[in-house]
Order: sequence, then structure tokens, then C-alpha cells
Amino acid sequence: MGYEVGVARIDITPPAAWIDSGRIWLWGFGVRTTPCTGVADPLEVRALAVRDGAGATAVIVTIDVGALHPSSTERIRLRVTGAHGIAGEYVCVNVSHTHTAPVFTSIPTWQPGVDHADPEYVALVEDAAVAAVDAAVADLSAATLEFGRATSSIAYDRHPVGAPMDPTLDVVRATSTTDGSTIAVLFTTACHPVCRGSVNVISSDFIGPARTAIETATGGTALFVQGYAGTCDPVLGDAATAGATLGAEVGSVLLGPMDPLDGPLDAWASSVELPLQPIRPGVVAATITRADEVGRWARWMQAQGDAVPATLPTPLQAIRIGTGRDAWYLAASGHEVVMDLAAAVRGLWPYRRVTTAAYCNSQLSYLPGRRVLETPLCTDFPGCNANYEGGHAFVWYGHRGPLTLDAERTFLDAQVQLLDVGWVPIGHATSVVAMASWRDRLFAATSNDLLWWRPTTPDAAGVVVPWRSMGHATGVCGLAVCDGTLYAATTDGKLWRRGMHGYDRGWAHIGHAQQVAAMTAMEGRLFAATTNDLLWRRDPVDHDVGWEGLGHAQQVAGLAAADGMLLAATHDGNLHWRPPVAGDVGWRRYGHAQDIVGMTAIGDVLYAATAAGILWRRPV
Repeated sequence: MGYEVGVARIDITPPAAWIDSGRIWLWGFGVRTTPCTGVADPLEVRALAVRDGAGATAVIVTIDVGALHPSSTERIRLRVTGAHGIAGEYVCVNVSHTHTAPVFTSIPTWQPGVDHADPEYVALVEDAAVAAVDAAVADLSAATLEFGRATSSIAYDRHPVGAPMDPTLDVVRATSTTDGSTIAVLFTTACHPVCRGSVNVISSDFIGPARTAIETATGGTALFVQGYAGTCDPVLGDAATAGATLGAEVGSVLLGPMDPLDGPLDAWASSVELPLQPIRPGVVAATITRADEVGRWARWMQAQGDAVPATLPTPLQAIRIGTGRDAWYLAASGHEVVMDLAAAVRGLWPYRRVTTAAYCNSQLSYLPGRRVLETPLCTDFPGCNANYEGGHAFVWYGHRGPLTLDAERTFLDAQVQLLDVGWVPIGHATSVVAMASWRDRLFAATSNDLLWWRPTTPDAAGVVVPWRSMGHATGVCGLAVCDGTLYAATTDGKLWRRGMHGYDRGWAHIGHAQQVAAMTAMEGRLFAATTNDLLWRRDPVDHDVGWEGLGHAQQVAGLAAADGMLLAATHDGNLHWRPPVAGDVGWRRYGHAQDIVGMTAIGDVLYAATAAGILWRRPV
């Protein structure tokens, strides 16, 4: 499937008259006490529009400002929907988080001047965002899309107790199918744009030089999407040097092999309420007369009274371009998500190309995980000077307290639910006890000791053909196909095999397979989950060899293999994945799979039979 891609850019630097009059204040540093004094380099809104062959269109908008109120996102989305019919979940608004841009959202706990946004500037930026989308949609032309991943060297983990850096650098390139020219380059990594420090001049920080370097090398328009930069600062203190370094790193990705994207486009959006710690008794009264940010925080808590929010509303969004092995996912979260959660979010799903972006659609808080919250644990909020990201930052953002320690699990669970695409019924599968597949055929063993097959696709008239009997399959509890041969584990602890074709061909006994709950095959090997919650594998040879233990596999009801991963449906109604490597590497939940009695996969599609006798399918 081909794509159409359009791109546009619009300047959002405040007019010189506004700066000269002293009405423009810059956001991001608590030490600023005077308005902006000038412009070092311009700020921009940039928009990338992608349309698939069926007409579905997604738009990514990048804005050179520091914070973002969700009301701005909502107004931009409503105007885009009205003009182009693009639903809100297909529009992602990301702010770069540069600390040398005008205040764009009002937060009453900041110092005077920085605590409120100039309404005319807010309108200027929102108008520019909509105009950029209009221009990008008008600019749509035939293109191919590619994805590449490498690492960036520009950032370090600034948190007092650091974690291994996540320097992931993701790059998506759009190339014209007409003349082979580069239309756009979207690049994502995590780093606070604070190279310029608290100077009082407008700048996109390292982002502008990075975009310029990429555009000079490629001729296309570059768009920077900020990653999970909550605990990342630049290694290089000079914006020009940091930007040139990042631009060169993106250039290296563009020169190397990149993966083509192919298939339809889709998008999802949701939100999650992350719990905040309660206010300590007496702390508001004890700090309300202070003249600093703690005093402003106390007065803001008092002004809200019982209406102080107990949770942090956090928007989540996913845009998928392509399907299966040829897909790229943009997993977009609101707020300043800390760096070490990026690998956790990418690792939730068995998808190889997941780009994690923060500062999307709302940017009104830090979003630390458990590690940051605990190192060191904040016990004297609104103090917590030893833990900025997991403590004192919540004073500046005007929240009643930091997130609770279980907020990370709530956040990750919400990410799973966001991309849990669901199952679609496609027919019946009565009394199934095990399933397997080969090419375009499904195989099932049933509780009445019979073996069946059916194609995955309907016939020429659009009617799904029924299951066809293949003979007996007595006492089967696990079924797999490996290299064109059917293998079955039976309740008496034996392993059998037979050919896939022909009616009631005999099964040959080839060894033991004790306590099997489900079975599958991948890369020329058999895998089995057993009723004692263990995972095993063995070679499909015709004599009795031992099974190699691979760790745990708890409550497995169905087992499948796809795209180099093992997939398991469990009796508690969940869908999990793990790599097929030796060792107990752990399973990761990434969806639901209720009442499964047999499961298999063909390509990038899962098929499952349920206890109610229904056959279902979903993308892996």
C-alpha cells in the first residue's frame, strides 16, 4: 500500500513589538524575573500529514514551546476535524519542551510573569498549528516511508541515582515516489532542550541546529518529536554543537539500511488518571506565607479547597503506520515522562518499531516511575529538594503531591489497554482442545477425539467454508505444525506426529510430552507450556529426546508463535509474549484473551477458539 505525505512549517516567533514592549516572558526556569530581551533563533510549528491508500490520515504537529495545556490540543484538533474530517485521535501535538520559548500555558505556582500565558501568543501558536496542518494536507503527494533506529550521544541521566541511559534514536523518512527526493525526516530522541540555560532570549535550543543539519543534508523538512526526556539533560552545553551532533547521528541512520513501512494507517487515544499523594496535614498552613514557589503552591492549594485534584489526567495516543512486520507505532504520552520508562513501554508489545514520545497533547507535570520516586523517596513534600523529578517538580506544576509508587503500574497498564485492539469473531470452533496452523490452514483437535482443518479465508462467495474432518486425534492436549508435519501431545504424556494431508492417517509415537497444556512450533522447534506452569522446547526428531526448560509459563491455555515471539493466552483472560530464548526471561502482558481453549498464529494474525465454541482472530 502506498502513502501520500505532506509537510509544512510556520514561524511562531513573537513579533518584535511584543518583545520590545515587555509582554513576552520565557518559560522553564524559576530564576527568571524579567521579560524576554530578544531572539537568538526562531521558533516554529511543523506538521507532517500521512494518508494511506484507503484515505485514513494522521497528522503529527511539533511546536517549539515548553509546556502545553490540553485545551490548546483540543482546540487544534476540533479545527482540524472541521476542516479536513480528521478525527482527533489521528492528530498528535508534541511540544519540544525548549526552555527558551514564551509561556504557552498558565500555571499559578510559577513566579510572576511566568505564571500566565499571553492570550494573543496562545492564539498565534494555535492558529499557526492549524495553518501548518492545512498546508501539509494540501501538500500531500505520493511517497514511501522507512524506519530506522540507532542511538544518540547527546544526553545523560541527570537524576541523582542514575539508571542505564536509554539513548534510542528513531527516524522515519518520507521519500517522493515521483523523483526520489526526501520529503520529510521525523526524528525522536530524549533530551531536555536546556543548552542555553536561563538566558532571556528566544531559541529552539539544540533542536533548530539539528533540523538545519538534517535539511541541509537531505533537502527535506525535519521534524523533532521529543521523547521521554524527564530525567535527561544534554551532555554538550552548546546548543549549536549538540544540534550538529544529533543531526549527524540522524544522518547516519538515513545512510544505513532502513525498514520499509507498508499497510493501512490507524490511531487510538485514551487517558488515564494517575494517583497523586495526598497533602500532608498542616503543611499548607505552615508554608502559606512563604514568598517562594512553596508559598505559591500553598496558596494555590488553599484557593482550590476540596477541589484540589487527586489524580494527574494523562492523555495517551498511538498512531500506527503499516501492519505486522511492516508497521511503525508512535506511542505518545502526555507530560514529562522519565527516561527509564521508555524501554518499559516499548517492551510491552511484541512490535519491533515502537517510538516512545512524551510531551504530547498535554504537558503539565513530571511523570516519574517507581525508581525515580524512590531515589530518594520524598517524605517532606513540598520540600523534596533532593529529588526534583520525583518530588519538588510537583510544587512547580501545582499538584497536591508527587505520584504514588503504584502510578507506574497504572501507567503501563493503560498503555497496554490503549493498543489492545480486540478480537473479531470469524466463525465457529466447537469443542476445541488444541489448535495449530500451516500457511493458510487452521487445524483443531476436539474433545471428541477428532482432528479437523479449515481455511482462514472465505470462499469465492464470501462464505467461510466449514471445518473438515481429518480423522482421529485421541486425547490431544497440545497441537503444533513444524516443517509441514503435525505434532500432538496427549493427556497420557506422549508425543505423536502425522502428515498434514490425507484422512485418518496414523499417528507415530516419537517420545514423551508430560502435562502439556498447550503447544506450538517456531524456527524448527517444538514449544510446550505445561500444567505445572513451565515452558519447554525440543527438536522435532522421530525419537525420544529430552525437553529443555525455558522458565515459567503460568496458567497457559493457548500457545502460538509469530514474528519471532512466543504468545500465550492465559486462564486469567490475558495475552502475553516473550522471546523464545533460553532462560526465564519473563512474559509481558499486552492484551486480553478471554476463555481461550486453543490458539495459533499465521503470519501477523492470531486465531483462537474459545470455550463458547467461537473462532476469533486479531492482529498479533
